[in-house]
Amino acid sequence: MIMSLEFVIIPVSKLFNDSALELQEKLHSELNGRVSIKIDEEFGSLMNTRINDWQDKGYDIITIGPSYIEDNRIAVRFNDNGSKPENMLVDDFIELVNSFDIEEDENIKDDEEDSGCVIV
Repeated sequence: MIMSLEFVIIPVSKLFNDSALELQEKLHSELNGRVSIKIDEEFGSLMNTRINDWQDKGYDIITIGPSYIEDNRIAVRFNDNGSKPENMLVDDFIELVNSFDIEEDENIKDDEEDSGCVIV
């Protein structure tokens, strides 16, 4: 099955914004720009509201918090019905996504000027 993946990184608080930017850069580099990666900075809303809003838009969710700093772990929730968040090492996540047969998106560029990543 060929799929197109769009992820949003949701930091649990403003304290993890720099970590979210670091993760965004790492994922874009390691995944060769094959996926769209955005960062949510809507800290005025509750975490569950932020997650639900992005899921309603069809995005896969990555949440980032203290476990990223402590042991390089993220929580990932794919936008499938019934999908539960799964805590995983960043490298395991990269390996998993690289194993997918991903549809190329013409809107995702692989050059330095347009990284295919957006902060919202």
